[in-house]
Amino acid sequence: MKSKIIHLCLILSVSIFLLLSTAEAKNADLSKWLRNLSESALTSEPGHDDYSTEILVSGNTVHVLWASAKADGSRQFYYRRSLDKGATWQPKILITEASGNNLITNENYRRMAVDGNNVHIFIARY
Repeated sequence: MKSKIIHLCLILSVSIFLLLSTAEAKNADLSKWLRNLSESALTSEPGHDDYSTEILVSGNTVHVLWASAKADGSRQFYYRRSLDKGATWQPKILITEASGNNLITNENYRRMAVDGNNVHIFIARY
């Protein structure tokens, strides 16, 4: 009985200590690893809703394809690549743009393939 009371007091003491402590959980600084590839360096260009990303790696080259939606309802596909494992990136390239919903942005209707120095991008439109 005495050991149960001591055990209960110990649990209660630890609980109170944890509740009153000033410890704070913090996330690591991810800015060294995260980079927004869809935005340009121009401050005049507004951000878009980007989604449906496809990433392929071939040797030291990283290829990225993504869909973007503007506020006016138009949709675009962009491509960008890095030749040094993602340390630096070449400018983004607009692959195609369409107004309304005639550009299928679902990843089931597009593919990107790399063959040596050639990048093949297939996108369904209707």
